[in-house]
Amino acid sequence: MPNRIIKESINESRSLASVSLFANDLFKRLITYADDYGRFNADLNIIRARLYPFDVDSITLEDIEEWVTELIAISKVGFYKAKADIHPPYKIFGYLTGWAGHQRVRNSRKKYPEPEEDINDWYLQRFVPMEMKIAIAERDSLRCQDCQKDFRLDGFSIKANLRMI
Repeated sequence: MPNRIIKESINESRSLASVSLFANDLFKRLITYADDYGRFNADLNIIRARLYPFDVDSITLEDIEEWVTELIAISKVGFYKAKADIHPPYKIFGYLTGWAGHQRVRNSRKKYPEPEEDINDWYLQRFVPMEMKIAIAERDSLRCQDCQKDFRLDGFSIKANLRMI
């Protein structure tokens, strides 16, 4: 992968400020992982192993899925299905939505296929905004009363996100 230059304006992104610090960090790591066309293998096991090699014991696949869901909800990342030369016949890939506006696309061979079918709705159905997570944490001791899902918010992320509200 080529080296990437990240503009300092990324730190002033309102949409990235609306997600958890962990999703924000994942987005910046995905920039280094994407190919020259802003696409990447969306297998969560591979994302975790490639982007958090020293943290695989502390970062779960559920963490990665939650952070990806946050990034899809703010339209920074998208997922799609495309035909693959392996079994199963379709594979899931990811892409950074604003790639062409921020990176120079080089004349290189594409590492990942063109998008065929967008699958972002699956993730958007699972998206819980940070404001709602904080309200649930305060009201119900980190348990959603509708779906019974437990939300993992440590003190650091709660404090960081409370100042944004």
